[in-house]
Parts: sequence; structure tokens; C-alpha cells
Amino acid sequence: MNLLPLTIAGCVLLIALVAMIIYRRAAASGEDDMLHVEDPTGAVTARQTRLAQKLEKLDLWVKILTVIVILWGLGLGAAYLYNAWIETSRIG
Repeated sequence: MNLLPLTIAGCVLLIALVAMIIYRRAAASGEDDMLHVEDPTGAVTARQTRLAQKLEKLDLWVKILTVIVILWGLGLGAAYLYNAWIETSRIG
């Protein structure tokens, strides 16, 4: 059983996860943690709200992709072990 395509797909998923984490970190670097209550135009507060919503969506996708990568890795590891077990039973 050739598991190379599945391994490559898992690597692509892992690279996508790392890219999303880096993008989230870059997006969060512009975050302002100060509470701007006396902002007369509300522009700063609106920007903070938009950024917070964007980060929440990114966090959701990072969590989903993390679970997918972990399950993919566990499944791939199980497939490799099963493949190795089958090969050793053919020899002996």
C-alpha cells in the first residue's frame, strides 16, 4: 500500500495550518488592547470590533484545521503501522 500521497496531503495540511497561525499572529499584532470609551467618532472602537471578529473567525479555522491535522496524522500513523504489520506477517 502506497501511503506517499496521503503523507504529502498531510504535509500540505500542516503547512496550511502553520501559515494560518502566522497570519493570525500578524493580524493580531495590530490589535489595540486599550478601551477607547471617549472616542468621539467611534472609529477606533469600530476598528477594534472588526479586528476582534476577524480574529475570532481565524481562531475557529485554526482550531478546526488543528483537529483535522491531528486526526490525519493519527490515521496516517495507524495506516503505516498496519502496513508494517502486514509486511512482517508476509515475511514470517
